[in-house]
Amino acid sequence: MTNLNIRTAAFLLGAACLAFAQGPPVNVSPARHPHLAAAQKQCLVAWNKTTEAQKANDWDMQGNGQRAKDALVQVGQLIKQAAESANKNAYKPKSGAGPIGQEPVVDISAARHPHLAAAQEEVRKAWKLMLEAQLANDWDMDGHAQKAKELLAQASKDLKAAAEAANANAPAKGAKH
Repeated sequence: MTNLNIRTAAFLLGAACLAFAQGPPVNVSPARHPHLAAAQKQCLVAWNKTTEAQKANDWDMQGNGQRAKDALVQVGQLIKQAAESANKNAYKPKSGAGPIGQEPVVDISAARHPHLAAAQEEVRKAWKLMLEAQLANDWDMDGHAQKAKELLAQASKDLKAAAEAANANAPAKGAKH
């Protein structure tokens, strides 16, 4: 392999890692969809807090932190789809569907796992913003907002599982996660 090919391969690998590590998209117009844009930002904050927790735990949370981050990326994409759907359906008759699902709980000890607790709180805030967006759009976003709320609830559960895994893997460390 030539030096050029090695450099190209290294560059592409680095670019792929950087793209993977960027987190959820933040690409909804806050002027047009303030609740959806704010929810995307909350997802990014939760993603970053989860990364901090992974680093504090030497990445050892039995994959639960990564599953939560993956869900947050999907939520960011669904939020964009919800905004596009709201734009497309702005002048169509609205469905009468109401809220489905329950707000995620915040049940991680902030004293023991400050990053995970903060991430879980951001997930809860994003869920509430999605509910507000549904209200503002008379629920009509082609199911994208509802799916985003379901993934946020799952991300909250994954964060709790990450905290439990960190407890099981490092009870004597005394480090805050």
